[in-house]
Amino acid sequence: MPDQVGSQRQQSVLIIDHSADTRQVLRTALERRGVLILEAKRAEAGLKLARRHHPALVVLDLETIPAGGEAVRERLDSETENSRIPLVVLGNVRRSEALLPHQSVVQKPYHYGPLIRKIELLLADSKQVA
Repeated sequence: MPDQVGSQRQQSVLIIDHSADTRQVLRTALERRGVLILEAKRAEAGLKLARRHHPALVVLDLETIPAGGEAVRERLDSETENSRIPLVVLGNVRRSEALLPHQSVVQKPYHYGPLIRKIELLLADSKQVA
């Protein structure tokens, strides 16, 4: 569970990505900024972590969802929509796929710098709303 600092709660980010390298880069950069990191290699495990820990933001690589795993994505979308958790989707999303209002898409290939900056901006926005 995130630490309590005075009356402020430490923000947490859930990273759902099959790439250990991506998880490591994001974890290192965000932990240096005081963010608690939760990690999962697969969408199902990430969904369980999201339910248990209620992160401030979720980063989801679409490749973690198995072929035919649309139900997993819909459940994660539903979970984050119900709790208003911002969702950063990594991957190539077709124009025909409807995005939820709180989703932000980062097309592949991407650079870590802009991705981390986007995460920081979304965390700052969610902190102001809270």
